[in-house]
Amino acid sequence: VEARITKKLTETYKPVFLSVINESRLHGFRKGKESHFNLTVVSDEFEGQRAVNRQRAINKLLKEEFKEGGLHALSMSLRTEKEHDELEGSSHKTPPSNPD
Repeated sequence: VEARITKKLTETYKPVFLSVINESRLHGFRKGKESHFNLTVVSDEFEGQRAVNRQRAINKLLKEEFKEGGLHALSMSLRTEKEHDELEGSSHKTPPSNPD
């Protein structure tokens, strides 16, 4: 799943920075499970898009991974290069999960 996510994001957004972190182990799943990911994508393809539209586009791009690949959740930071520079390249932190 991680490799497919990375490939799709790279091909579609041609990011200047991309981080795909498997955080499944933090959510009570056995080691190796690929269901929860933290994404940071820095691409000028996001220029002029509202944050919600950026997230919708990523969810649409990864619809097969959600449907058939076992992907359950994404935590995302989707920035233009200018926005990333303004944040001094800080990485995105996934909020703690709340047990059901």
